[in-house]
Amino acid sequence: MMKFIDWMFGMIIILNFGYTVNGASSISGWAQSFRDTFLKDIRNFMAPDTTVADCNPPGCLLPIVEHYTKDFYTTATNDANKYTITELNIQQFTTDQASHFINYINRVKHDVDVGADAAEQLVDRHVYVEKLDLNDTWSREIDSKKWPNNLKLTPNLHFNNRAVFMNHSSIQVPTEIFRGSSEILNELMWTSGFESVLKSNSDNAIATNFPLYWQYFASIHGMLRVFPGSPFPMSNGGGQSMIDVFDSRIRSWYIESIMPRKDVLIMFDLSGSVTGRTITAMRQTAVALMETFAYHDWFNIIAFSDSVNYILPCFNKTGHGEGPFLLQATVYNKQMIQFCLENSYVMTPNSIANFDNALETALLTLRQVGTMRPNCEKVVVLLTDVGEASGEKVVTANNKNTNSHVRIFPYKVGRSITAEHGLQWLACNNWGYYTKIPSAESISQRTMNYYKVMSRRYALSTEPPPLHYSVMYIDLQGLGAVITVSKAVYSNRRTPPVQPTNANSLPLLRGVFAIDIALEPFFLYRVDRLAL
Repeated sequence: MMKFIDWMFGMIIILNFGYTVNGASSISGWAQSFRDTFLKDIRNFMAPDTTVADCNPPGCLLPIVEHYTKDFYTTATNDANKYTITELNIQQFTTDQASHFINYINRVKHDVDVGADAAEQLVDRHVYVEKLDLNDTWSREIDSKKWPNNLKLTPNLHFNNRAVFMNHSSIQVPTEIFRGSSEILNELMWTSGFESVLKSNSDNAIATNFPLYWQYFASIHGMLRVFPGSPFPMSNGGGQSMIDVFDSRIRSWYIESIMPRKDVLIMFDLSGSVTGRTITAMRQTAVALMETFAYHDWFNIIAFSDSVNYILPCFNKTGHGEGPFLLQATVYNKQMIQFCLENSYVMTPNSIANFDNALETALLTLRQVGTMRPNCEKVVVLLTDVGEASGEKVVTANNKNTNSHVRIFPYKVGRSITAEHGLQWLACNNWGYYTKIPSAESISQRTMNYYKVMSRRYALSTEPPPLHYSVMYIDLQGLGAVITVSKAVYSNRRTPPVQPTNANSLPLLRGVFAIDIALEPFFLYRVDRLAL
């Protein structure tokens, strides 16, 4: 078995045979020495010149390694009475094995680069076809939700004995997205060229004793191509079919691959006109927006009419000064804010909206945050049912008198017939994008419109798109605890015109290529179920 797996299982083997370290007199002393030495060597290999706070690859993997070795130390200490003591040179052992760990990470990084480069070449060569035959295009693909009976699935040890098809990829498209749209059908056409690249990646990795796990491309329009092919989980515990609502575009690895980290303040119009279906749609829009915030983003929501208040009441009277008050976009914090959104006592429409006052509060908050997170994008999202309010004086003064670069994304929610020039001006003059959401049915797709703008920093950069390492999470298809290494894919990036004649000639985001790294086979660790 490959050395990488050997050293990970070495933790179990050492405990079972009862080795200890350089004269350590107890199992707990041995485990502590193992942990300290191993982490020291891993740091030297992984991030000698960076800190965990920077989270520069591969430095951001350090918290994961530390988490696993802490659990190993706890396990060894609690079960110390089961083992005996023998001598082992832990220094040489951990040094050798840390290098194998880095070799594996480097292998995955290389294959992600290969996949992303191949995707950019494929999309640049593709000629967009306006009208494609739905049945003919899909007949060439394997639908992960309707697996063909003639394709035999084989249990694979590397995928926790999950049945997979190693000769072809499979396709997943969320139920709410029309799979017959020209965008989806064209993406099926040009990504079909991926097959040889994905299989080559997998075969080369196995040949060098570094097996790859899931490889996939998630497109900007919601199509997901996964290799190896496998039926997508589509039933609950009772085996009943469920609607497929999985959308790769709101996964943390996708979001952080296409845009820089961001600090977001959502302005929720709570004036008297926001009632009935409109306030319901605005609440749903706010929740959908929060789903597009990744783990390293920070956010909050303020409700405004003639006054401005955070929807989480404790932020309004803290006794600790004027803030700023932003929350990390963890699952718990999103759920807490969602609870406040749905609370009729907190979210009661009244009075007349004072846009200038609310915008001034939002911009001030983000200016204060800028001193703590200077490299993050600053974003204001305005949710309202009217279109004529622009806050022109406030934003003009802010842009003129400060170095603050705040993007503003106005969303007009509902069917009210009002002029929209105010919100359009706000977006165009503040590096944003204006979106109209007429009904609840269009919320989930139109909330992602701001991706087009936020992805431009990487798209227009002269440097290649950066590799991204996700936080640890639970794989939906059964690999257990995984991290994802991913990279954004753009068209027109390789040969951008010096003076583009139209917007279509600029680099455009096309999706994200990614590979999963399964952690449980490599570490002695029982991971709790995470909902990231």
